[in-house]
Amino acid sequence: MKFALSEKNYWLIHIFNGFILTVPILLVYVAMGLSFGFLAIDNGISPLNAILMSLLIYAGTAQLVGIQLIAIEASAFSILLTTFIINSRFFVMSSSIGRFLSQFKLYQKIFYACQLTDATFAIHTNRFIKLNPPKLELFTTNIIGHIVWVLSTIVGVYLGGRNYNFDSLGIDFAMPAMFIGLLLPLVLSKFHLLICIIASTLTILLYFLGLSYWTTLTSTVITIIIGLYLYKWNKI
Repeated sequence: MKFALSEKNYWLIHIFNGFILTVPILLVYVAMGLSFGFLAIDNGISPLNAILMSLLIYAGTAQLVGIQLIAIEASAFSILLTTFIINSRFFVMSSSIGRFLSQFKLYQKIFYACQLTDATFAIHTNRFIKLNPPKLELFTTNIIGHIVWVLSTIVGVYLGGRNYNFDSLGIDFAMPAMFIGLLLPLVLSKFHLLICIIASTLTILLYFLGLSYWTTLTSTVITIIIGLYLYKWNKI
């Protein structure tokens, strides 16, 4: 007997598709969440505060940097400024993906923005290029990523006092590998490949010039300007 899928059951497909899209990034989320929980405890952050940071802030790299600044008793201004610089790339990402969210209501845009990450940005951009994905699918990827991040933090907090060796997780390799894997499906032409090469070269150059946390934002803005110029020049 075949199962006839009615329109009422389509939401199950959207949720399932959203889950499948998150699979490539979940291992990295787990590794980073474990590391954050462990480092938070190691730097004197209480278990409750560490978990609340992952639940309410959900900022990945900014959280890892933030707990180290808190540990050295940096001023509130220094912490806010540093995390602002690190997260400034979201101005560019949100403005880029915002054009696809015209059908979203205001509260949906706010909820979506609160859970936007580098990984989900890449996943959703790729989906928007190919089709108009349902809202439920988009929110499913965001929510699952957030849940996994919080749960991983809880486990990391638990292991924090047990001297677990997190080097074995290979986070230094896992993160670049994840982002390369997310980028490749977005490279659809020689022009896209050229922009990737320009962005990579600029990022490496600016990093070695000592721009530190400004590297990502600066290289992104410069690459966008170059890309727009080349695109318009090619159209002439």
